[in-house]
Amino acid sequence: MVELGDGQMFVELATPSQLATTKLSRLGFTSHFDWTAPLASAIVVGELIGRRLVGLVAFGRQPKNLANHVNLLEVRQSARGQHHGARLLAIVAQDAFRQPGFDGYVYLTTKTTGVQRYYESLGASRVHQQIIFAPPASRQLIATYLPKGSEIRWTKHRSTKPFNGYRPN
Repeated sequence: MVELGDGQMFVELATPSQLATTKLSRLGFTSHFDWTAPLASAIVVGELIGRRLVGLVAFGRQPKNLANHVNLLEVRQSARGQHHGARLLAIVAQDAFRQPGFDGYVYLTTKTTGVQRYYESLGASRVHQQIIFAPPASRQLIATYLPKGSEIRWTKHRSTKPFNGYRPN
């Protein structure tokens, strides 16, 4: 868990029932992504303000590609336009700087041009549907969207705590 102040924190999620599609759709996550699928092979991080889940990112460390790969990223409908997606990407970028040889590289694949333009506005490069955050763009994400001097340190446990008033099964 990482606390940033003002009740804002990032937590690695471990319990698939925390991410059941039906529960997420009731909370304002409208993509209908299957967030339980990445748990086996990816790191899933939720951004919470108080106990309110506002965003999720699933990413994997890919030593063969020397980069972090973002599998899924979603922000709650009512929280969009408030930089939550950028903060989640900044956490992935910061993690990429910590992995030997990754040098801060982060990449993902998109399906729509609107989302591609958003990532480009954050400094990413685009090659067809591939979005790439090179080291300068990753550094800028961290500097802009994480508190000054913030150092993300993952704890050795994953959260199984409930959020938004319901408990994991």
